[in-house]
Amino acid sequence: MKKRILIVHASAGAGHRKAAESIHKAFETLAHSECSIELANILDFTNVFFKRSYEQSYLWMITRATWLWGFGYYWFDTSWMRFPVRVLRRVLNGINSGPFIRYLEREKYDVIISTHFLATEVIDDLKRRKKIHAQLMTVVTDLGAHVFWVLPNVDCYVAGVEATRKDLEERGIKREKIKVLGIPIRESFVRQKDPGKLRERMGLKEGVFTVLLIGGGFGVGPISQIAEQLSSLPIHLLVVCGKNETLYQELAQRSLSAAATLKPFGYIDNVDELMAVSDCVITKSGGLTVSEALASYLPLIVIDPIPGQERKNCEVIVRGGAGVEAKGSQEVRMTVQDFMQHPEKLQKMREKAKELARPGAAREIAELAIHLATSSSNVIGGG
Repeated sequence: MKKRILIVHASAGAGHRKAAESIHKAFETLAHSECSIELANILDFTNVFFKRSYEQSYLWMITRATWLWGFGYYWFDTSWMRFPVRVLRRVLNGINSGPFIRYLEREKYDVIISTHFLATEVIDDLKRRKKIHAQLMTVVTDLGAHVFWVLPNVDCYVAGVEATRKDLEERGIKREKIKVLGIPIRESFVRQKDPGKLRERMGLKEGVFTVLLIGGGFGVGPISQIAEQLSSLPIHLLVVCGKNETLYQELAQRSLSAAATLKPFGYIDNVDELMAVSDCVITKSGGLTVSEALASYLPLIVIDPIPGQERKNCEVIVRGGAGVEAKGSQEVRMTVQDFMQHPEKLQKMREKAKELARPGAAREIAELAIHLATSSSNVIGGG
């Protein structure tokens, strides 16, 4: 009988979904005959109100009320709030995740890989009550670990970098339970590319400094102001607007100085190619975007990290020497100019990014899950 593996995420923020999809794709490339693989969104097993409110409240806070998100992030992470919040969340999760709970009890998976703490909390409670016996792997999709990720019945944690491992250890997780494999990203970031051919296809002149500006899936942040500040520099400026059609139209119609060449993009799936032709990337510090940049050995200029996970991601990147934080559009311009004038700084950052990068994370996570599902010992070793 085939071993059954479930990959579960929550559609609150694109990063958790993309991480799960990347792992699922890695399983397909492995084509392991002893295991069957399934992918699920835990919010699809909840009522319409809970699903919409969970998704929309997250989006509203990170775009409209970052102060509220930051307050909650740090307040819930204080030692005196951890126990009552965990009990409250366990009750709310139990009420709203009934169909998911019954699904897991019925399907009897051998291994469950979770890329969102909501799913991890529900599964952890089922294991605590011995309702299911699946091995639980939790993939932390940021470079820091909030207390919501930390639960006693997780069998294996996948950490993005050594700093994530340290964060988990400080929260009481034993070292042997943690594997530093990276944050899973699409396989396209791993493939070798020819930057020269890509530049030719995109209409970019060879030898011109190229800056990639990413506003995320929703095109948030001071993208327009940064584009204005960079407009007089002799650069190629590639701007990813995501689903922000207003921003895309504004940039498409903007007349920049002759010094800069502006190329705006909407919601695209070839960010890996844009990173391959760029000299640096200006972006917010979401876990997946940061991991994609590191896998492309691309120095980062981090803008407007929201309090909480983005702030932690930014700190890890800056401390690791793979990027800098720029406060405001004028500081972004000065940083880009500094990179242009001192290519040795850029090269050093590329080397640091390469040290932090783990582009094969998705495949390694899939291989570990297969080993866990098919091994009689079900033991996770350190590493």
